[in-house]
Amino acid sequence: MEKLLNEEFPFAEDSLSGQIALVCGASKGIGRACALMLARAGARVIACARSQRELDSLVAEMHGSGHETVVLDLEDIDAVRDAVSSMGAVQIVVNNSGGPPGGPLLENSLEDFDGPFRRHLHAAHTIVQMLAPGMEEVGSGRIVNIISTSVREPIDNIG
Repeated sequence: MEKLLNEEFPFAEDSLSGQIALVCGASKGIGRACALMLARAGARVIACARSQRELDSLVAEMHGSGHETVVLDLEDIDAVRDAVSSMGAVQIVVNNSGGPPGGPLLENSLEDFDGPFRRHLHAAHTIVQMLAPGMEEVGSGRIVNIISTSVREPIDNIG
């Protein structure tokens, strides 16, 4: 990801100026890289994650100003609704979150999958359902749903 951020930046700087981007799971990994790239492209980023400390670190690295952080657990759908309802117009949504627990599938209980299912499906659907009407109203918007590559190719120890 560092190479992508530093050497192969895919957007013109400030090409997303005036756009607001909501990035979920922004504290690390793919979400953090997406937030940094969108900020570098000029978007005002609303970064969501469970750790304020990690979000503060992210914002300190971001290009530009006006970025916001929202401490949010995507498993808490009522909190997701509350947070999104106060965001206003958002033109770019990156739904991104952690997946199921690692380990042999037969050692996991059904309850082990409740959290990842709520993050990946329930939260993502709720966010899109709430923000899509605003995108339709202005005639544009982008929604990116990120999920594990394990949906295409099995990964050892991920059920």
